[in-house]
Amino acid sequence: MIKKIIILILSIAVFSCDDEGKQIQIVELGTTKKVYINEVSWGMTGDNCRYYIGSSDKIADTIIEPYYQNSFFYKLEKDTFYVYTHYPAVRKHKWNSTVYLKEILLSNPDTTNLIENYKKFNLKYSLWD
Repeated sequence: MIKKIIILILSIAVFSCDDEGKQIQIVELGTTKKVYINEVSWGMTGDNCRYYIGSSDKIADTIIEPYYQNSFFYKLEKDTFYVYTHYPAVRKHKWNSTVYLKEILLSNPDTTNLIENYKKFNLKYSLWD
């Protein structure tokens, strides 16, 4: 009986962990240069997430694009999308856009400094902006 209850509880937990996607940012430079940042989260509390960056406004299309497993700072300047991050992107080679992707890897102290001062450097933060 206890085994059945445990299996039931685990089944409910597993099947209630649906993927949820939402578009969190559209970074525009004029009318032709756009970068979309889409967040896909999953898990019982939604605490597992990926930030996909791409040139499509459809979340389903961006899941083949590069993604970050942690938050990052960014700006779009001229024809380049700058990403400041502590961890490199996964599948960066899949970037397919008219906008260039420039990734700047940060040390721990630099990351901490940017969390406190990112607006002074005209950056946006994937978690809050």
